[in-house]
Amino acid sequence: MSNFFRFPTVLMATLFASAPSVFAAEGGHKLPLYSESVLGPISNSMLMTWLATGIIVLFCRAAAGKISHIPQGFQNFAEWLIEGLYNFFGGLLGD
Repeated sequence: MSNFFRFPTVLMATLFASAPSVFAAEGGHKLPLYSESVLGPISNSMLMTWLATGIIVLFCRAAAGKISHIPQGFQNFAEWLIEGLYNFFGGLLGD
């Protein structure tokens, strides 16, 4: 392998190893250990999980609205996306 392709990797490794304070959060702290409370017992992590779940449910309901044997429109996009993800993770994880 030529030195041209190795240089960015070496540069990034040096940057991450030698200057961790550059990547620290404001105040010199690293990532927080616990989630922040947004509203009483509801944390920011719980809120984002609900939001992601809602988006996935809406996507699935929209894709399964008018199912046909020959997919068209949004159903075609949804089948392409799901099949692509299935093949991608199948290639990574194996059958």
